Amino acid sequence: MSRENVEFVRRTFALLAGQDMVGWFAAANEEDLERLIEAVFAPDVTIRWLESNPDQRVYEGRAEVLAAFAEWLDAWKTFVIEPTEFIDGGQNVLVPNTQRGTGKGSSVEISQTTTILVTVRAARIARMREFGSHSAALEAAALSE
Repeated sequence: MSRENVEFVRRTFALLAGQDMVGWFAAANEEDLERLIEAVFAPDVTIRWLESNPDQRVYEGRAEVLAAFAEWLDAWKTFVIEPTEFIDGGQNVLVPNTQRGTGKGSSVEISQTTTILVTVRAARIARMREFGSHSAALEAAALSE
């Protein structure tokens, strides 16, 4: 099943990889977003962004998935995520990535690398947690480098 989990996560990230997520979400129809969320995320999904995020909190359930992305993207004029790898960890898939964006208010450009730990259950994302350190993500997934 782990290979299927990797492919599911790869296909999910492919929907947005390399695109300006701010523009994509702004142009998306709300009904289409709701259908996408239902197809991709488990009903009891949890999402947690980087702990260094000043507005850090845990988003719980499909109803908060859109809020998780909207609140994050609200700070950006442009924001792009590019996965560099998909690491098989059984029910967990680690997604090291590069993120680039331009701040909405400051117009400051940033580039950072993170690793997103994605837990898959019954062909749906059950948990997404972002780490600033690849080794911390591996530790959380009970994997080693």
